[in-house]
Amino acid sequence: LASSAIGRSSAAPSREIRYRDSGLGLGVVLGEPTGFTGKWWMGSKRAIDFGVAFSFGNYVLFYADYLFHFPGAFRTPRGERFFAELSPYVGIGGTLLIATSSHSVNRMYFGTHTSAFGIGLRIPLGVEWMPIDPPLGVFFELAPGIGFVPATYAFIQAGIGVRYYF
Repeated sequence: LASSAIGRSSAAPSREIRYRDSGLGLGVVLGEPTGFTGKWWMGSKRAIDFGVAFSFGNYVLFYADYLFHFPGAFRTPRGERFFAELSPYVGIGGTLLIATSSHSVNRMYFGTHTSAFGIGLRIPLGVEWMPIDPPLGVFFELAPGIGFVPATYAFIQAGIGVRYYF
């Protein structure tokens, strides 16, 4: 019954939800770390997310993730547009860190090692609100991960951001 109600409400022209399936989005993310972000869509359910971020003078972080989106996952029987435009996602990616200050303040990623580089794996989990007009994406993301260079360590990154899609 709920699925038939969803089908009827999404078929009406005034309630039709279109999902982003191509294009590039650029924007900013605030959190730890804070920086610039981009997303390249490769279909309505797959995208590559990338960025460069800064951690308050301690390091520069580069990341790239392959994301799987689930558009319409929050669609309701009443057809509320806001919930239909929310798209949860999960992905897998990598991160490269370059120290910009003393290693004593970078213990989270570098431990007691003298290396100025760190490499890790991250698993971003998030939700993005993607209205078609204006072509924005507002998102919240939590990315637990594990580093394996210069040592083995666990980390959690989180941020809220916005992208404009071209």
